[in-house]
Amino acid sequence: DKNIFINMQQSVYYQYFYSTSSKFYGPIGYTSNDTHLSFINLNRGRTYYVKTRSFKVINGQRYFSDFSEMQQITLSQ
Repeated sequence: DKNIFINMQQSVYYQYFYSTSSKFYGPIGYTSNDTHLSFINLNRGRTYYVKTRSFKVINGQRYFSDFSEMQQITLSQ
């Protein structure tokens, strides 16, 4: 009998992006292995647009999911 051993190294990461433009011009992004993230130093009364996606790294190759639907968030004053 012959055996095959496969050792796949994989990690899951998340990318978080936000922008003040609904067209997502000049987004600010962060990559983390946490399923949650807090954006700090945002301006009150401003509207922000947020979207996320995940990706796996398998043997050094990145595999991305589709982006989530964009969420519109307005910070109260």
